[in-house]
Amino acid sequence: MENSTTITETSKFKKDRYMVRVETNPFHPEGGGQPGDTGRIWSETFRGLIVACRKDHSGKYLEVVPEMGYPMEGEQITLYLDEHRHSVLTRSHTAQHIFSRILEDSFPGLSTGKVNIHEVSSTVYFDFDGELKLEDIFRAEAQVNEVIKADMKVETLCFTYDEARQVKGVKAKWELLSPEDDVQVVKIGEMDLNACAGTHVRNTKEIHGFIVCAFRGSRPHWEVKYSIDKDEICMGHSRILREVEHETGVKGDELLKSFSNLKEENIKLKKEIRKLGPHVKIPWIREEGQNYHLYAISEEELPRDVLMQASKRKTMEDPRSIVLVLLPETGKTQLSFILRKGGNVELNLSELIDQLPELQCKGGGKGDFFSGVTQEGLARKWINAILSHL
Repeated sequence: MENSTTITETSKFKKDRYMVRVETNPFHPEGGGQPGDTGRIWSETFRGLIVACRKDHSGKYLEVVPEMGYPMEGEQITLYLDEHRHSVLTRSHTAQHIFSRILEDSFPGLSTGKVNIHEVSSTVYFDFDGELKLEDIFRAEAQVNEVIKADMKVETLCFTYDEARQVKGVKAKWELLSPEDDVQVVKIGEMDLNACAGTHVRNTKEIHGFIVCAFRGSRPHWEVKYSIDKDEICMGHSRILREVEHETGVKGDELLKSFSNLKEENIKLKKEIRKLGPHVKIPWIREEGQNYHLYAISEEELPRDVLMQASKRKTMEDPRSIVLVLLPETGKTQLSFILRKGGNVELNLSELIDQLPELQCKGGGKGDFFSGVTQEGLARKWINAILSHL
């Protein structure tokens, strides 16, 4: 969509950006958890990217990054809306209304909090002091897709604030609305009536599909990530599933059971390894410092859990120790590392790592423990770097 209009106001408000107001602005501003429209702006002397549309006390304005020239007041310009992005945001926002309504009806006391609508996937946050399970989310997902197929009419209605307060069944966060402004209410068939500042489809069939991508949280805060690219995501997951079936010979409906069994076996194995840990002789490289003892090991054969145990045990046995464990991992260019210190070593491990850039490592930690990844896999180079620094 393109629209010809005139710039009425312009000002530079960031290093590379202008705030531009125009006479007729068809772009939708951010609001209701939905980002503003984007696109391009063009004139004979100026080109720019519209990276956002926002709203303040004076009305809508465009956030513009110039590519050639700069915007001037009174200039005749043409606006080009990114229609594909606008459509995706519109469809995704309407899908969220349906999903929220289904969960709110299914679980009394559940309420929708924050909403983040985006092009690739969107996230909706729920408040519910009860239990939600993945099967509950999948059930709601199926119901959303039934509503989409039903081709329900979606209407966008406009009321004054006082009129909206009188509309029976309307859901709204009244504390966020101003009595001086009109209220936009979105009606989806007979199932939902919601005050919302976003954009929405004309009928549910335009959404095409709805699929849950991730579910996490615990009472009272829950989070669901979803997408409207249902067919594309399903095809991608189907291919992965078929490849796993081909490689393992395990059919799809048996995979979950097999995974659970392997998970239990892994837990048991880790417990057994921990029991054996104290009996494993670790071939430490030991170096003497002025006020400490430096222990290091780079070992591919021993399990990570054994080395983690051994490093912790060493700092307890020797309070003057600094312990380094390098963990080479098959097929990876980077290595994991663990750095610990005993209780009598007055040293900040984070500061030590910052002062040894030649080790090309990054990570995090506090107190007597630091871990991360490194490009330097030779224990001797680590030892020499630490010794020369300290």
